Amino acid sequence: MAVFLSDTPILKPLATALRSQSGWQSAQLFEWFLEDVLADLTGQRPRQTPPTEARPTLRDLARLYAQAVISAPPFDDLLGPLFMGVICASDQRYRGQFFTPLPIARFMVELTVPLNDGKPPPVDRLWRVCEPACGSGILLLALCQRLYERQGPAALCAWSLTAIDRDATCAALTAAQLLANSVLHRAPLGELIVYQGDALGPPQNLRVVVHQVATPMTPGGSRPVVPALHPARTAALKAAAEMRLDAFGLPMVETPVEGADAA
Repeated sequence: MAVFLSDTPILKPLATALRSQSGWQSAQLFEWFLEDVLADLTGQRPRQTPPTEARPTLRDLARLYAQAVISAPPFDDLLGPLFMGVICASDQRYRGQFFTPLPIARFMVELTVPLNDGKPPPVDRLWRVCEPACGSGILLLALCQRLYERQGPAALCAWSLTAIDRDATCAALTAAQLLANSVLHRAPLGELIVYQGDALGPPQNLRVVVHQVATPMTPGGSRPVVPALHPARTAALKAAAEMRLDAFGLPMVETPVEGADAA
């Protein structure tokens, strides 16, 4: 069952705004919009600097998106249908792009991801999930939605989510959706890492889109976090992409040097 814009009335204002702007292609406006949302949510500088005259439009799109996220169930997929309905229909580069519908993603999560019944993770670790071809982030959204419904928003703080996609727009889309829902529905994620690149390719070709960690990470306070491009992380990412899932359980934090202060 596909999900289209007509099935999601709260997206119509966003779709109208993306389609009606003269002077910019919808795909370009959508890329600027994603960068603008990520800048708001993370404080990082956008990779692209849009024209000054586009700023009011981007601010309006960000406002409409925030309203849609607040109105929708937590961790619903909003930007996936918007992307397919507006961008894929108007830009030759994205013809044939299709994201998994949320009901199917939820079913896949039920079959494949143990939710651990709210049990705390081992000390200095989080429950970890990796999506090596994330698209719109739909599988991670489905996981977060199930956790939110079954265990409440606080449960998401025990999870580390890793996503990767070769397409820069899809990577930014995933990061924007997960962060916006986490912030606006007050459900902080233990950790979120989103990369652009090929999970099976050389690690030096990966670009970190977002790396956010909830604080404090442990009941005793924060500890040093393994950087997103640390060899242990990139090796685990490749293991997940190759379905060697038993190799994906790396520590959340750096192993302290014996005798050193780990606080």
